[in-house]
Amino acid sequence: MVRIVCAAGVAVAANDPRAPLVPGDRVLLSFSPTGTSSSASVYVTGTDGGRYAVRLLGATGRVRLQRQDPQTGQW
Repeated sequence: MVRIVCAAGVAVAANDPRAPLVPGDRVLLSFSPTGTSSSASVYVTGTDGGRYAVRLLGATGRVRLQRQDPQTGQW
C-alpha cells in the first residue's frame, strides 16, 4: 500500500478535478508484473493555485504529468 500525504493547502482529486479527496477517501490503483495497470488521473492543486494532472495509462503503465494553463484552462 502507498499512502500519499499532502501539505496543508494542497488539494488532490482522482478522476474528477472538481471533486477533491477528503481524509478517509480511498482510491485503488492496481499494477501487474507484466507492466500494465489500472488507468486513472490524479489531479493536484498546489498552494499557489497551480493545477496538475498525473495520468496513468493502464495498457502500457505509462505516466504523464500535465499542467493546466491558468489563462486558457487547457492541459
